[in-house]
Amino acid sequence: MLQCIKGFKHFGASLQREIIALFSEYVVAAIEDASNSWGLSISFLSIILLPIVGNATKYAGAIIFAFKNKLDITLDVALESAAQIAMFVVEKQCLLI
Repeated sequence: MLQCIKGFKHFGASLQREIIALFSEYVVAAIEDASNSWGLSISFLSIILLPIVGNATKYAGAIIFAFKNKLDITLDVALESAAQIAMFVVEKQCLLI
């Protein structure tokens, strides 16, 4: 019985990898199509625009929590965003050095 469960875990992980790969291909194709139709570079869309749009719900949630005086959640979102930006800047500085 235990072997069956272990095999199922591996099947589940394999299925998850396949689903993530499929979604990744879809995102890449969508970015390429948007780049062609909007006349923007793929780098701009993937480095600048995609993270902003992806985090928009998090920012909206932070604003709602701020209005409800739940500052611990609001500060958490702000610090996570600052850390994300800092990691991007550090990576680019390491490439420039």
